[in-house]
Formats: sequence, C-alpha cells, structure tokens
Amino acid sequence: MKMNDLLLQKGLVLEYPSIDSIKRRMRETGDDKLKILYGETYDEFGNTIDSVKYYIFVANLVDVLKNEGIKSDARILVADTGVTRNIPEEKELALKLGKNRGQFVDKVKDVYGCGYRTQFMSEFIETLEFQQRLKHLQMVCKADSILMGMVEKSAPPDKLEITRKQGFLYSFEELATIHGLDLKVGPPRETLYDEISREISRREGTKELLPIYLTPSYPLDVNFDYFIKHPEIERDGLTPYKAKSKGMTDHRILIGKSTENDVKKLIENSFLSKDSTLPNPVLDMAIIGEMAKQRLEGRLQPITLHNDFYSEKINPTELKQIAISNVTNYIIKKL
Repeated sequence: MKMNDLLLQKGLVLEYPSIDSIKRRMRETGDDKLKILYGETYDEFGNTIDSVKYYIFVANLVDVLKNEGIKSDARILVADTGVTRNIPEEKELALKLGKNRGQFVDKVKDVYGCGYRTQFMSEFIETLEFQQRLKHLQMVCKADSILMGMVEKSAPPDKLEITRKQGFLYSFEELATIHGLDLKVGPPRETLYDEISREISRREGTKELLPIYLTPSYPLDVNFDYFIKHPEIERDGLTPYKAKSKGMTDHRILIGKSTENDVKKLIENSFLSKDSTLPNPVLDMAIIGEMAKQRLEGRLQPITLHNDFYSEKINPTELKQIAISNVTNYIIKKL
C-alpha cells in the first residue's frame, strides 16, 4: 500500500495534509525518524473499539512509511498526567487506570504486530526539555491575544472557569506535547490544539504539525432521531477513547466487556442510511474489523467498504453482517 492509498480510504480518513507536504517532510527528515503521535486520555468504564481503530491506523502508517524507505518513531501516548489534571482529587485512581490503558495498548500491539511504542505522559512531563517547551509556548500565547483566544476555545465550555483558574495548564501541556511533531493522528475534535501549534510554527518559521484526522466515532443502537436531537454528536461524534463520552457507554463496543451477543445487538439495531453525508456507525465497525483482519492475515490493502456500500454493491443487511463478523472474529475473540 502506498501513502495515497492509506490516506484516501473513505469511511476511515476524514482529513489529511497534502501528499506533497508529507513527502516533503519525509525528505527534510533525512536520516532522522519521522515523529508520529496518537494520544488519548481514558475513563474508568473500559477500552473502546474506537481506540483500536487509531492504534491500528498508526501501525499501518508506520508500515506504509517503511515500505517507502522512511524510518519513523510512532508513539501511542497514554495521557495519564492529563487525566490527573482533570480529576486531581482522584490522582491515584487516574494513574492506576492509566497503567491499565497502557497494558491494553501493548496487548493490541502484540496481537496485531504493530510497530509503535507505548508511552505515558508522566514519563516525560517533568523533563527539562518538556518544561522549557511548555514555558516557551505559554509565553508566546500569553503575549498574543489571538493565540490566547484560541487557547481559551480549546477548553470545554463547562470547564472554562476552572481551566482558567489553572492557567489553562491542561491546554498548554497538550500543546507542548504535540509541538515539534511531524505527523499527528487523532479525532477531528482536536483541530483547535493542532491549529494553535501550527500557527505558532508559522510565526516562528519552524516545521508545522501535519495532522491526520480519522472519521468520528458514533454511538451504536440508536435511530436517526437521536442524531436530530443531538446535532453536536452528528457533527463531532463521541470522544473515541472515553467509554462514557456523552453518557453513551451502553452504546459502545468495549473490549473485554462486550460479548458476542452485545456486538450483534448493537450493530443490528443501529441506524443505517444510504446517505453518505449522515453518520454510519455500522460502516465504522466494519472498517475497524477489516483493519484488524488484515493485520492478523499479514496484508495491507485499501479498504473499499465505503464505496461498496454507497454504490449499492453491498446492501444494509450485508454491511451489518460484515461488521458483526469482522468485529467478533478479529477483535472480540482476539483481545
């Protein structure tokens, strides 16, 4: 598979930098490794299948780059320190849950032969290099009302006041984590952080972050009315790595918790439209399962399920059957 094939997979990749910009970055790195990151927080309600989507995509990206002769250092970052910033009163629990998430990331790596490394935010946040970068970014943003306005917008509205009292530490630590990377994989909701980093790079004449956004994660076992009543979820989806995002835990596939019967019920009862502009959680599950299947079978090729479904090569019933089979056989039974 070529870089074009990886990034042009409809139903999986939502937005990506130009191929030319990625290839230019490849040339600029020379003998240095291309720095790739996917980072996530977590909650106490379990490991989502949506996280697996990101882990495997990063692994596929590493393999595609390797095929083109490009070395990379790909990290799956477990932002344990970030979680403790949000719930400081439960720091010990947050760190314990972080270790559990790290073990899950490693398990996916072993089962699917992924070429990334797992890292915890707590491993580097106190280093001199990180703290110097953090202070520099704080200074640059606080001296510029436009940049500071962007930082404020990165905070959830319901946590704006407490975040402001903390000096937007969570946001600045996020910026310091991603600033200076080459490629970053994430959900589209992370656009604000990425754009702040890119704007600072433009002003300072340093290399810009190249973000790749995968398609949003949507709840299963809901009808069309749900999305009408929740336009923000239709637009942005759920937080892929937090099982309780928007209170929809019961509408997510959780690895180690969801049974085969749960998978079947969740997918069979899901809203499914032939309109490609509407959310399609069934297609998402089918694609994630296909990604896992290919890793297990040692092959890497473009996934055409999006085109097959919307061109009516396969019908809704067949897509649901594919999704149930793929998720059950290549993820639930393997993890």
